[in-house]
Amino acid sequence: MKTILTFFILSLFALSACPSKDEKCNSSQLKPYNALLKNSIEHNALKMNSLSQNALSQNALKENSLVRNGLSDPDYRKLIEYTVGCALESDQIIEVDGYTFTGSLGLAPEWADGACDATCQGWVSACLLARVNAKGESVLISLRGNHPGLETSVEEQELFYVYEGSYYGNVFTDVQEFHACLGPDSELERSCGELEGCFYDVAGQCSEVCQDDACLDSTGETHEQVVKVYLSPVCSK
Repeated sequence: MKTILTFFILSLFALSACPSKDEKCNSSQLKPYNALLKNSIEHNALKMNSLSQNALSQNALKENSLVRNGLSDPDYRKLIEYTVGCALESDQIIEVDGYTFTGSLGLAPEWADGACDATCQGWVSACLLARVNAKGESVLISLRGNHPGLETSVEEQELFYVYEGSYYGNVFTDVQEFHACLGPDSELERSCGELEGCFYDVAGQCSEVCQDDACLDSTGETHEQVVKVYLSPVCSK
């Protein structure tokens, strides 16, 4: 009887020590590593037409006309929020007409007070393209790439191990370049919906078009600012 009781107590302890799915997937716990993001932190995901209809300006964010136009539109505010989150660091804040936008990843913090050059445009574009969700759903994703703001922890890598694909291009130009490539067994369902008529120009398999963190688009142009997206079978349920 004593042996059975001891086993029962130890079993309860083991179960209580094992983290639940919610604990594992809690973005606030993984957030310090600065690469785990919800497609929409606390609200809907970035919509495709937000990027299609609004070319970003190269001017400094604090004096950017884009930030001041159309803030009454929630989809437009979402675009600004994601843009600031991708570009600026967590201690950088943009306040416009009663709205506050806070940085997160810090892929181009210099944009707060200066122009967004080609490298800045590449990182911000790749980050925004990676955060589009075709269904408007909120899904946890792990963003990775050759940038200090995209460093990940071992815990995050263990949870998010399904390579969806990579995203790159330029959303600042009038002729916007929205590029992506496919991870193994991926059809970009989260971001693209269906490959036929996809929002992105899909260059092919990432294993064939990417090398040393740089990827080719369908025209053969090389992009060095690339954001990889990894998904979690556990956290997506």
